[in-house]
Amino acid sequence: MDDVRIFIPTRDSEKWIAGFLDAYREAGVEPLYVVDSRSADRTLSILREKGADVIEFLPSDDFAEAGMIEFGARSAGTRWVLRFDDDEFPSRSLLNWIGNKSNFAGCSAWSISCRELSCFEGELVYSQWPTRTDISDGVHFNGMARLWEAAKVSYVEKIHSCGFEAPSKLGQAPDGVFFAHFNNVLRSLPERLAKIRRYAERDRSLAWRFADECLPELTDPELHAFTSEGIEEFREFVHRLLRPGLVRDDCLSPDEHRLLAAESQRWMAEVIRAARGTIAQHREEIRALRTTVPLFESGIRIIAELTCTIGRQTGSPALQKRGAALWNISRKR
Repeated sequence: MDDVRIFIPTRDSEKWIAGFLDAYREAGVEPLYVVDSRSADRTLSILREKGADVIEFLPSDDFAEAGMIEFGARSAGTRWVLRFDDDEFPSRSLLNWIGNKSNFAGCSAWSISCRELSCFEGELVYSQWPTRTDISDGVHFNGMARLWEAAKVSYVEKIHSCGFEAPSKLGQAPDGVFFAHFNNVLRSLPERLAKIRRYAERDRSLAWRFADECLPELTDPELHAFTSEGIEEFREFVHRLLRPGLVRDDCLSPDEHRLLAAESQRWMAEVIRAARGTIAQHREEIRALRTTVPLFESGIRIIAELTCTIGRQTGSPALQKRGAALWNISRKR
């Protein structure tokens, strides 16, 4: 990893930052921490006490993409950078994959799958919400542009972005190479809801469109199709960090209930339309689609059938299983 550096923008993360740093060191990684100078807790002092590699930065706005991404990437001192939030952690397969830089030759930036972890019915699981599967270029599950050449991208200060303009050719890490997001494990429901409301002050539509990611308790568990496949390595780590969530039936206002339903379903419809465009290229493999049923059911079946088909073509049991789970959901609706 001499040519790749992990860097982590952070603010007010004293409750878990030490545990994550210990886990990185156990994995043989010393990340660079970029601490928002407006942090009001002991994040900076904890990192310094533990001898971490840390620098401070004052972003231009109240989100990491407001300069912290560019500053961290340019400060890392390596050709390639891999960015994680302070509540994310790479899988062993990802660390192994970046250990051989020939794996990501040919593209200046790479999309890596993210698993949104939650505790559901006493089990550590991740969500397979239908809109997280990108089928515009093969099948890529919940991909996020996180690995790139620091000097070869144009940086942007835009909330809910990767912090730079993704190049026209964006590589996709292999299925099974991923990182985990612990937001829903570390923060209570009121804490997560407060963050959604802060984002909604900027853009209500965008904030509630992706609210399923951090409000799994308030969204349809069947659509999440929760699974624990492939995340066994994180169970012990979660036990060290776990904070129980607080669920209340009255935590959303009537207007927020409407926004959550409308915006998440609007995004679902956009993904379905994109899926239909992709399916036009797979007519011989995918036949007799039932497009006369309601949009939600039809869209889920379209994504399910395409996922199963490509899973068979690529010999991926994981994709076939994901497609079967989505198909079962569509039949129940």
